[in-house]
Amino acid sequence: MPVKISGDGTITGIVEGGFPDGIVDSDMIKAGAVDSAQMAAGAVDLAHHSASGSKSGTTFLAGDNTWKTAGGISSRGMLRAGHTGGNTGLNNNSQTEVINLADNGGVWYFDHDNWYSPTTGRYTPQVAGFYFASATIQITGGNNTSGFEWNGAIRKNSSATYSSSAIMGSSDNNGWAGIHASGVFSMNGSTDYLSLYAYVYGTTATVRDDETFLSAFLIHAT
Repeated sequence: MPVKISGDGTITGIVEGGFPDGIVDSDMIKAGAVDSAQMAAGAVDLAHHSASGSKSGTTFLAGDNTWKTAGGISSRGMLRAGHTGGNTGLNNNSQTEVINLADNGGVWYFDHDNWYSPTTGRYTPQVAGFYFASATIQITGGNNTSGFEWNGAIRKNSSATYSSSAIMGSSDNNGWAGIHASGVFSMNGSTDYLSLYAYVYGTTATVRDDETFLSAFLIHAT
């Protein structure tokens, strides 16, 4: 029914609840003509709001009239793995990937996202971004061996090109050394991984199972 204003000032066509559907649209309402003070509480709810996307308890209505998931990264990629899975033997002049960086799950070990595999020794984060990683690799052997050299490294995808490494060498250091390495790595959030490598030159040696650790965390998602 159309809305009609008669000559005597009477208005017909208005039903209880307001104007019939389609009588008044957004083009007929002056911007700012209706504000919150003129609207009853609850008069306009989300059920009457048209926006793209899906509304739920975990989404919000953005300024572009779309429902979006709240921002932020739920994971921070926090890892601290301790090498208690057994010693790792090192052959002379050979790079060796260190595995079994896992202890009994106590206070000194945590992998909040289950991105680290003790079986392979590899940390494969599933959020793309920049990660800070640090490690201590304790190596024993080579006591009084002339020209003996230790090398410990954090490598990305097992590549020496993408690594952070440190070297120590001596002929009389009582046969042990703690190698410290750290760096920032760009990870693709799917297949890129970090792992530890150890190297000796001059004789054979061993990576100790109680003093070798890898730590990592996300510093900037991309």
